[in-house]
Amino acid sequence: MKRPWIFMLIFVFGLSGCAKRSTVKEVRRLPYRGDMLYLRNGEEYDGTLKEIRENQVIFVTREGETVTIPLDSIQAIDIQKRREGYWWKTTNDISDSTLKNALMEDVSSYSYAGYVNILKVTDIEAEEGKYRFSQRVIRKILNKRGEEGGNNTFYYKKDLDIPSLDFGRTISRDGFIYHIKDIAIQDAAVYARIPLYNRLHERKFAMPEAKPGNMLDFKYSIISRRTYENPLYYRVYFGDKEPVIKATVNLKYPGGEKINLFVSHAKFEIAGPQQSEEGEKAYKIIFRNWPGVVEEPSMPPLTKVLPFGIFFEHIDSVKYRDSLLTLSELKELPQGLNEELKSDSTLMDTLESCFYYITQNIRFVDIPLNDYSPYPHLPDEIIISRVANSFDKAFLLYSILKKLGIKSTLVLVPDKNRGPEDITPFTPLFYAGAVVQVDSIYLNPEDEFQRFGYISPRYQGTIGFDVFGLKRVEIPLLPPDQEVVTVRRTVRIDSVGTVYINEEREYRGVYERAVRGLKRLKPQE
Repeated sequence: MKRPWIFMLIFVFGLSGCAKRSTVKEVRRLPYRGDMLYLRNGEEYDGTLKEIRENQVIFVTREGETVTIPLDSIQAIDIQKRREGYWWKTTNDISDSTLKNALMEDVSSYSYAGYVNILKVTDIEAEEGKYRFSQRVIRKILNKRGEEGGNNTFYYKKDLDIPSLDFGRTISRDGFIYHIKDIAIQDAAVYARIPLYNRLHERKFAMPEAKPGNMLDFKYSIISRRTYENPLYYRVYFGDKEPVIKATVNLKYPGGEKINLFVSHAKFEIAGPQQSEEGEKAYKIIFRNWPGVVEEPSMPPLTKVLPFGIFFEHIDSVKYRDSLLTLSELKELPQGLNEELKSDSTLMDTLESCFYYITQNIRFVDIPLNDYSPYPHLPDEIIISRVANSFDKAFLLYSILKKLGIKSTLVLVPDKNRGPEDITPFTPLFYAGAVVQVDSIYLNPEDEFQRFGYISPRYQGTIGFDVFGLKRVEIPLLPPDQEVVTVRRTVRIDSVGTVYINEEREYRGVYERAVRGLKRLKPQE
């Protein structure tokens, strides 16, 4: 009687050990690809959630086994979105020829880089009432520095766009495939603290197992409503701060339309437009072998250095002008400004009063025109909200001068830190802000430290567009003596050898703005 009892004990313990290995060790060794069940005893199940009943959960494991687990023994459930290729577990499962070819790419010549982009493919497709933008990146992590390539972001407008991360997967050097989890995706408003401009959102995602030797493959897409306020306009960067072997943009649009293209670099290969049997036109733009950028002190911004293309639809400048004329109707002058204006004021006094009213009473927010809308807020709305970007502040100044009967015009200006300095034909989304021109005077009423007649350095020397004159104008570049710090120092030595030094400093231009922005610290600070 003793021997059977001993045998049964060994048998039970053996089964228990086998069950523990299959549910814990194997799950942790293989890449996660589906829903996750986390039990209170520390065990984890990877597979598909089938059903949640009143007091139990029905779950199918990755091996195909259906298990029933009491609800009170479950710590947490992580339900995973099914993305393209989610069933791939190893490289043997890959059916995508583009990814297969990328896995065979020789990147040994890029040992100086942190990561290398083997392929970037961007698709832009315009249709009646909407357009679609998607970008796929296949990237090889080369070393520890390149792990930052696993953190990525794309932007969209929350009330006009539908964003989607189509897939995100990492192929490890030993052939396993790790799929991105929803918990690694975060969505946030870029200008959350400024309700008037809370339109632009960013979607951040962290790729799993972004380690040296592994390959990242991700794709996101944005479907946009095509309206007067949201015309097609995309700036696509073919380069990166790290190398890019090949970058391609495919542009497709109806044959009856005109989509314009601007490229920043002579090395682009451009094919098209080609017309299909269905009447669609298509462009293909290719850029090869971008070496990356070695960042150095005082170098231009990356947005100015990287090769890029701008894809946009032309906006009728006459209709745009007429819309802004209608929007610029101001019911009445702001009360605070009315009190400052005097009947015997000269033109220059009036201009200064209006300029400083806006700089001192309307808080400036540095939000480019193309991050919000090609159309300004109404003047009365700006006065009530007491916050505005460069475009809206200039538009408010124009509206006030119009109400006072002072002839002026609104000039849209690009940001020269982003480049290029001009494109044709006209689209307001190319521009970052605006200034007001009265005769030969340019007024740039941005922040509270802005001086009358001074233009922000990022707008100086660019080509602006006079909205009401329907012409391009050159924004003045201030002479060197207007962007300078002048130091005057006198030294006196008295008869006993004591040295007296008196120093005066005069700040102009951008230096003046910086000094005006200083504040006296409190003792506790």
